[in-house]
Amino acid sequence: MAKGVFWGIVLGVVVHLATASAHGSGSVGPGMGPLSERGAYTLGKRLLFRELVCRKCPISRRGFNRDRARELKRSLDTALSDHGQNLSDDLHIRVLFGDNPEEAVANVAAVRAYLARRYRL
Repeated sequence: MAKGVFWGIVLGVVVHLATASAHGSGSVGPGMGPLSERGAYTLGKRLLFRELVCRKCPISRRGFNRDRARELKRSLDTALSDHGQNLSDDLHIRVLFGDNPEEAVANVAAVRAYLARRYRL
């Protein structure tokens, strides 16, 4: 009977540790409702560095500084306002625009929130 209790406790600890690691800090998932300021920052950072600024992306991570972030933010602002200006990042930011217009606005807003907070723009 002692072996059964021991293995029951071991199994319980393993299950507890396995499920605790699935809930990472700062994660943003679909269907979470309105984003908080922290959630928008996290989503914006993830989108920026997975889709726009990476080793295989059009914008080099090494050259991404405050001035480059300002240019990118200007391109995002004009893309949302439909002024028709052609800026240097217009082709790059199309990745953020999906089939769903609400999702596109949310993605751009999240990237803008990250840039504003991280680079104080």
